[in-house]
Amino acid sequence: MNGISGLNLATGALDVFSGGIQTSAHNIANVSTEGFQPLRADYATGPGGQGVRMDAIRKDSSGLEANEMRELSDNNIKRPSGTELAKEFTLMIRNEHAFAANVKVIETLDANLGTLLDATT
Repeated sequence: MNGISGLNLATGALDVFSGGIQTSAHNIANVSTEGFQPLRADYATGPGGQGVRMDAIRKDSSGLEANEMRELSDNNIKRPSGTELAKEFTLMIRNEHAFAANVKVIETLDANLGTLLDATT
């Protein structure tokens, strides 16, 4: 992999992980919204087996079980948001670390390319 393709992969990863952070932020912002179903960002390997891409943003079905929802509706209790804060903060931290790692890749490649350009002049 050369420096330019590395920069392309890392900047693409920044977009992907930024989307993951935005998804978690959206879920956290709606934690008190009745009946809100959180979203999940699914990642996949990028083209040619390199990098990362956003596979899909889908509704998370791992919240309340069907019998719990039925019990809440039978008792006329308002269904709370399906957002689990612990899960969201964990995902946000993971995405922030992945984002920071790709920033470090860009900084390193930028320094190396600058050194290479300085050496050729």
